[in-house]
Amino acid sequence: MKYRWLVWLVIVPLMLAFPTLVTAQEEYGAHYTLYGDLTLDGKIGAEDALEVLKLVVGKSENDRMLPAADVTRDGNVGANDALEILKHTVGKPTLLDTPETVTVHWWEVWQEVTPATRDQAGLARRDCALCDAFEERELPKLPPIVTPAIGEMEAEVLRLVNVERQKAGLSPLTYYVAGQSAADIRAQETDQVFSHTRPDGSSCFTVLTGIPYYAAGENIAMGQVTPAQVMEAWMNSQGHRENILSEDFTHMMVGVVPATQEGYIGYAWVQLFLGLN
Repeated sequence: MKYRWLVWLVIVPLMLAFPTLVTAQEEYGAHYTLYGDLTLDGKIGAEDALEVLKLVVGKSENDRMLPAADVTRDGNVGANDALEILKHTVGKPTLLDTPETVTVHWWEVWQEVTPATRDQAGLARRDCALCDAFEERELPKLPPIVTPAIGEMEAEVLRLVNVERQKAGLSPLTYYVAGQSAADIRAQETDQVFSHTRPDGSSCFTVLTGIPYYAAGENIAMGQVTPAQVMEAWMNSQGHRENILSEDFTHMMVGVVPATQEGYIGYAWVQLFLGLN
């Protein structure tokens, strides 16, 4: 019994640690799951196939389940993985007939490790809440200082857009000075008719005639006084935010004119986004 203190020296720390381990499991669930079991319910069925398809089309933010969604083990998640799950569900032979587990990391939020500068890319990292695994990604360099080729408010909107894109790990947009007249026209039209349809009934994108774009988008707003106010309004709106953070766009223009409609102060604002080769 003279070594009883050694036993307590081992057991007590384990007893203290045990509630923490239980809490982690309750909060985060299992660290492992079966290939194809995206719902973490221990079964593989149609709901799991639906979760795979949501990942494929970008309608799911549950990217931690990507390893479990790669049923075919080919390094990609696609419709074939959902098909394998459905085949398994109806009893046809698939890769899922032999159960195999896969690690599912419960990723915490991205944290900036090294800030990006105008001369050097930064670094962000996220850690798994259940183990020592981590992922890193590069933060793009800060956008260059805008030259006085455009007005101060247009330049400030561009700067704020690129700040948001930098936070999301996206490349900055370049101001398309050659298309400024299109943005000015749309701002004037927006002040007349607050719509993505032009006063003549045509689409807003007809103003881009002659510009060789492969992708385009438009954000409009009315009444905000400063670039910061209008950017806050756009970022709080899902559709406008998606345009600002779209990977399809490489350039943008900004149109700003004083609001003349009754009841409005400030300006009529337009962002035109372009994907240019």
